[in-house]
Amino acid sequence: MRFLIFGWDFPYRQDSGIIIGGGQQAHAFFIARELAKQHEVVALSIGYPQASHHEVIDGVEIFRFGRWEKKAQIWEAVFLNFKLLVEGFKLGVALIESRKPDFIISWQTPIRPVAFLLSKMYKIPFIATAHGLSGVTPLLQDFFRKRGKSFKDFVRLLQHILDVLVIRSADLIEIATTNWAKEKLVDHLGVDPEKCFISGNGVDIERYEYSENKEDLIVFIGAITARKRVDMAIRIFEQVRERMEDRDLRFYVIGDGPERDNLMRMHPPGVVFTGFVPEDEKIELLRRAKIYLNCSYDESFNIPAVEALACGAIPVLYDLPVLREVLRGGHGYLFRSEQEAVDFCIHLLRDEEERKKLARAGRKFVEENYTWEMATKRFLEGLFRRFPCVNDTIPRNESGETHFPK
Repeated sequence: MRFLIFGWDFPYRQDSGIIIGGGQQAHAFFIARELAKQHEVVALSIGYPQASHHEVIDGVEIFRFGRWEKKAQIWEAVFLNFKLLVEGFKLGVALIESRKPDFIISWQTPIRPVAFLLSKMYKIPFIATAHGLSGVTPLLQDFFRKRGKSFKDFVRLLQHILDVLVIRSADLIEIATTNWAKEKLVDHLGVDPEKCFISGNGVDIERYEYSENKEDLIVFIGAITARKRVDMAIRIFEQVRERMEDRDLRFYVIGDGPERDNLMRMHPPGVVFTGFVPEDEKIELLRRAKIYLNCSYDESFNIPAVEALACGAIPVLYDLPVLREVLRGGHGYLFRSEQEAVDFCIHLLRDEEERKKLARAGRKFVEENYTWEMATKRFLEGLFRRFPCVNDTIPRNESGETHFPK
């Protein structure tokens, strides 16, 4: 089969390794990589100054259009996005006509409406990847709560409304997260449950190696935005550091975003802001860390929490229904208050035997439930349930089950 993937910021390669911006990018890339072992996979994405306009990463051929730049004025950003969408449309037409894809996949706004339009123009089945209501619910809450709405607020609202309409109209909807997310999409957005299937997320088990050689290190991984509440995580870390009287304890904030500069101005002792780091460096930090701390009040899955478990770092996360499903069986700690998070962190740092016991159980849990091979198998099974004609193209083992080479 031939797949054409429309993304807005697909991962790219630098000398230091592959740069993956967040959970949605990780899901798109690793599913594409697994598919590319047996099928033709082409992706298109916006260009970055540091990214090649055409490259192949792990079998996935990537074409980039235009060049993204940060704009100070909202009207400049809107104009740039419109220009990029036009260029993406043109590149999409060229790739459809030259590569003749069997399916078009899109996992991200604002490019998804373009992918949907092209799928209708060329009569190609369209698969929308949804990560749940993460981002949509807080956007709507903030919009209706906020006084003196700006032009930017209306642009973002229109963008998300259009994206929801496209998801509802897709031929097939891949839920990249959990059953909880599927239920919310059906109940709140009116998505047809017959179109939906759950692929789930995964971890590259071979790269995310387990380690018990730990340091006094806590890490956060993700976009540094308001909803991630990195400021709360820093406060929790400071209280843990003070109560334990451990000046060697460090907190690495791995990622970037609009809140980073404000947080850095606080100069919190023991806190290191790394920015985005290559995948290999992120893995090494997780292998050294004892705790993965995340205070986000809105998540659709939280891939770094599972990556942390794979490496032997225990997740301490703000309590959300979706995370109860992700970490089912008590593989990590869920807190409702800063004080509770502080107590959990201190317990893990002081009780080495308990932490190691949890870490070993967590690694086994990931191996049995969260690999990209498993997620891609579920993706293809969902695909041929909706499109039985592709059934014969799926690689199978002797028992008739779909499989992929290791």
